[in-house]
Amino acid sequence: MNLSKYILQWSVTMAKIKKAIEHLSEKKEMNIEFVPVYISKQDFQKKKSEVQTLIARMLVAAQKRGRPSKHDLEEIDNAA
Repeated sequence: MNLSKYILQWSVTMAKIKKAIEHLSEKKEMNIEFVPVYISKQDFQKKKSEVQTLIARMLVAAQKRGRPSKHDLEEIDNAA
């Protein structure tokens, strides 16, 4: 294969790769709808503390670099 054919083939391949991963760079907005649910005050306090803990862990995990430890993965699986 001569150089010009190689360069053409390389260009086509790279264009396909760029097209394939182009959608990953697009940021999409997430719409969240809150539906009111009426619960007792004790249940509310319990759920509130669980949600606060979960949000705090999500924020900390977002700042952490690298793969989560197995212990962290087990806790996340148990939370779901």
